[in-house]
Amino acid sequence: MRTEFFPPFDFSMVFVDPWGETFALNFQIVFMGFLVCLACGVIGNFVVARRLALVGDAISHSVLPGIAVAFLLSASVSVPAMFLGAALAGVLTTLLIEFIHRKSRVKPDAAIGIVFTTLFAAGVVIISQWVNKVHLDADCVLYGEIGLIPLHESIFVGGLSLGPRPLAVMGVVTVLDVVLVAVFYRQLLVTSFDPGLARSLGMPVNVVHYGLMVALAFTIVAAFEAVGVVLVIAMLIFP
Repeated sequence: MRTEFFPPFDFSMVFVDPWGETFALNFQIVFMGFLVCLACGVIGNFVVARRLALVGDAISHSVLPGIAVAFLLSASVSVPAMFLGAALAGVLTTLLIEFIHRKSRVKPDAAIGIVFTTLFAAGVVIISQWVNKVHLDADCVLYGEIGLIPLHESIFVGGLSLGPRPLAVMGVVTVLDVVLVAVFYRQLLVTSFDPGLARSLGMPVNVVHYGLMVALAFTIVAAFEAVGVVLVIAMLIFP
């Protein structure tokens, strides 16, 4: 009897069945992925244009100690504490990179490597030594778990459900990123390609730079639960 190694392609099973009874759950997962790609793509364009792609890598890794420290201080896995800790860690990363670069002879790429490896190692040590009793899975931290997004508690505003919390947060961050780029597109464009020209035109180059880095930090933190600290780098660079 002949056995087929590859089963015949079933169009209905692949493209129709997943959108049947579980349509709402699958739609939330796909929509979360769309929002992450959109937000990271909008911000990532200017990050790549500034040749700061590795800063996104550094921030995505530095959120790990921020989350761990937030848990130690709050003694809980509450969302506001985790989000605040991760966001502060991301902003601190950008400040440390700039500080090391400006106050020493270390080049920007070397400063990025120093900061993100140090903070990521600190996060791993904190989790392994002091946060080992909390359900903080290493695989979820590194790669996220977008399939679990529909299982989070929903956020309601005026009796209207905005969807699961990570989806609602990512939606807000995405809207803010799009508005930020739309309003300050000229400043972002000029400062990304010709900082000297931007200064001669009176543009606040440093303010624009740090504003972009803060937006990048919040975008990475918002995407953390879906894609983790590794896949978000592809989301930032590939678009």
